[in-house]
Amino acid sequence: MIRTAVSLAAAALLLAACAAPTATTSAAGASQLCWVEFSRGEVPGALGAAGATRAVWPNTASGLLVRHPRGDVLIDAGWSANALAEMAELSPQKRPMAERVIGGLQWRLSAPEALRRAGHAPQSLAWILPTHTHYDHMGGAADLAPTPVLVAPAERAYLQAQLRTPDVVAASNIRAVSPRLRDIAFSARPYLGFDSSFDLHGDGSVVVVPLPGHTPRSVGVFVTLGTRRVFHIGDAAYVSEAIERGLPKSAQLRAFADDDGPATDAAVRRLAAFHREHPEIAIVPAHDREAWQALFGDAPRCIAANSGG
Repeated sequence: MIRTAVSLAAAALLLAACAAPTATTSAAGASQLCWVEFSRGEVPGALGAAGATRAVWPNTASGLLVRHPRGDVLIDAGWSANALAEMAELSPQKRPMAERVIGGLQWRLSAPEALRRAGHAPQSLAWILPTHTHYDHMGGAADLAPTPVLVAPAERAYLQAQLRTPDVVAASNIRAVSPRLRDIAFSARPYLGFDSSFDLHGDGSVVVVPLPGHTPRSVGVFVTLGTRRVFHIGDAAYVSEAIERGLPKSAQLRAFADDDGPATDAAVRRLAAFHREHPEIAIVPAHDREAWQALFGDAPRCIAANSGG
């Protein structure tokens, strides 16, 4: 059963959020940002967005590892090591598409393996912060015990519904992760046009904002590394082209994975407007490998706060 009590660690996070600096904070404490890749494959380009121009969508399931003196955080944890078996738990309506997705991957790593490839000891994580709780974003958290997993309360309710009708989260994965769920408490402090925010470390280096639609309380995460700012948007949009051109989700993936289609469309429009207003901020969809390559280079690596690369 999902725990409702707030742990001492979560309480410390809430105190940090209350003291959160504004978006103008420049003394961010993150020391390194790493690309952690959990899977790779190629998908028909038309699935990336309605009206997408690419014939092939270079797909990835990737996360950001933020190294920070106050605790390292993994933003998105990829697939469970038991992901293939977990597909059999899904509802008959959603299982064929899920099996097609996982079966089409060129390769897939567990979260501990992917972290070790990034030069990080899995047991040294302070937090896991999934942008939402689908099996390719929270799944790997099952293999990273006992690290706490930070989610918004509405996402807990979503997981309870998934226990009854598992469409995009396996029930066994929910049960494995639930004892470690900790609530994100958004404050009313605006951040870069978003009405509420949660500052993980209290120094502006990792700031979470609501970005609902794909799931009831999916989030986006801003990471500040020196003078560089990155916005990890999870699955609010699948490819950068959708943001650059304001393209909605493809009908097939919208029906398969989005909890609230109109809210998802609104999120894409908001991201497109945000991109026009803040072209200096790198917006990274979780599944667009070309966006990750634009930020990190051809292969997963780490960049430091004092590095220009």
